[in-house]
Amino acid sequence: MDRFSLALLCGLGFGGFTVLVMLLAPVKFDTPRQRQEALVAAFIGRFMNGFLIPLVDIGLPPVMNGILLSIGLSLSPAIISRRYVPILIIAIIGGAIIGWIAG
Repeated sequence: MDRFSLALLCGLGFGGFTVLVMLLAPVKFDTPRQRQEALVAAFIGRFMNGFLIPLVDIGLPPVMNGILLSIGLSLSPAIISRRYVPILIIAIIGGAIIGWIAG
């Protein structure tokens, strides 16, 4: 499989997984619109994580490459939402898996 197709597949998988986790988690939102916006934002952010990891090589082993890129891309949403632990744990696990797949 070429790298671009792999990147698309990883992005869709990671984004979809994150939306599923958010739908199953007991997170409260003030309005349905805020919930929808949070789901769309999470999908886009995780899609870009999954999409970029197979395409960017920073000279580290593949798993570390994935973890570092995923943490870097996930810090902004974690800081803004103040939900550091779940966002960064999913970033580390997802980044490691995608790095391993891409390697």
